[in-house]
Amino acid sequence: MYLSFEITLWLGIFAFYIYDSTKLVYKNEFFILKGFKAWGFTFPSGFFIAFKKKIYLPNLFLPHLIHLKFLYPSKEKKFSSKFYKEINNFCKTLLPLQILTVIQFLLLCLILPLMILYKVHNYYLLCACIFIYMIITVEFIYQLIYQKKLGINKKKIYSIFFGNLLCPPFSLNIIREISYISNLDNRPITLSKRFLKKNKMDEFRVVFDNHLCKELENVFLSNQEKNKLIKYKKML
Repeated sequence: MYLSFEITLWLGIFAFYIYDSTKLVYKNEFFILKGFKAWGFTFPSGFFIAFKKKIYLPNLFLPHLIHLKFLYPSKEKKFSSKFYKEINNFCKTLLPLQILTVIQFLLLCLILPLMILYKVHNYYLLCACIFIYMIITVEFIYQLIYQKKLGINKKKIYSIFFGNLLCPPFSLNIIREISYISNLDNRPITLSKRFLKKNKMDEFRVVFDNHLCKELENVFLSNQEKNKLIKYKKML
């Protein structure tokens, strides 16, 4: 079956985006999410496993979500003002990049493919491409300015920038790339109790409890590991 250039390009953009979005995570790893306002969570499914890790594919239509990565069991501490300030500052610093990511998503996955499909004049296509690369450059400069607040080094910033220049669909994952390496204290239950709404917190407890129960069914767990999980389970 023959596919036109327009459809092939559209599929190519989305394929590169999916490829870059896919990550390998540890079996006891999960994410607490932050949009523009609302907080949520996600536990990677164990349906796809590679190299003894789970293959995690985030929501492709919400590239602006901040992914705060946590492992369990963890040493939960009282929620301090310092911890609260650290999280808030990190999320506030990422807000401009979240807005730019949404604009990029609309341009790369909706507007640009439609322009090609309806054979819009090449001048407008060129303007759209230039605008995409301008956003990538602005994001690069922003990361350099707020490097310390974002907690990333210059090597990582340049790596992200050159990757985005070579393949613009990669730029849709900039929020995930930065938030995956955020250096926050590993206190998921403490954080969830502070930021999740009551209905979300109830859902979080149920899902987390189910994951812990499945872990306890693992016959290869030592008694020490089981006791840690049982003790941690009670914190929910």
